[in-house]
Amino acid sequence: MNDNYFNVTIGRRIGSGGLTIARKLGKMLGVEVYDKELIMTAAKDYGIGAEFFEKADEKGPDSFNDSAIGSNNLFKLQTEVIRRLAGMQSNVFVGRCADYVLRDYPKLVTIFVSAPLEARKATVADRFGISEEKAETYIRKMERKRKSYYEYFTFRDWGSSENYDLCIDSSILGSDMTASLISDFVKMAIS
Repeated sequence: MNDNYFNVTIGRRIGSGGLTIARKLGKMLGVEVYDKELIMTAAKDYGIGAEFFEKADEKGPDSFNDSAIGSNNLFKLQTEVIRRLAGMQSNVFVGRCADYVLRDYPKLVTIFVSAPLEARKATVADRFGISEEKAETYIRKMERKRKSYYEYFTFRDWGSSENYDLCIDSSILGSDMTASLISDFVKMAIS
């Protein structure tokens, strides 16, 4: 652990714009942003095909059964990568239970991005070119998986405000202003 580096974690609801906000935040803070890229880094570091990480990505322990590499082992490898990166530089981590993985690190700021279901349905419907009804089905399915993954590995309630320093509704300010507000919050929190 290096006290000179800060790390920001962003948990998010499907369709809330969390990844977009994280990328904007990373630019504002001048740091790397890791989401699915983390899977590729872990795969390269450990000589494991990225497809194994992708199959286990944010799915519970029963969703990926391979005798040599189970989702528990993949989570452990991913955790090692998160911790290694957090000790080498300042970062923004999206998902991956990073708020839990880095809970003992100094200068950690944990964020959760949400939005009302109606706004999230519209976002997902637009993104995938589907009806809002199908978007809602997709959101509920993916959030069940995300919740199961998070709660299995962290023993915490996914999306609970107690787990985060800041919870924010991105539909109020939009992604640019939400990222700006989070950037200001992070700067104050780490100073």
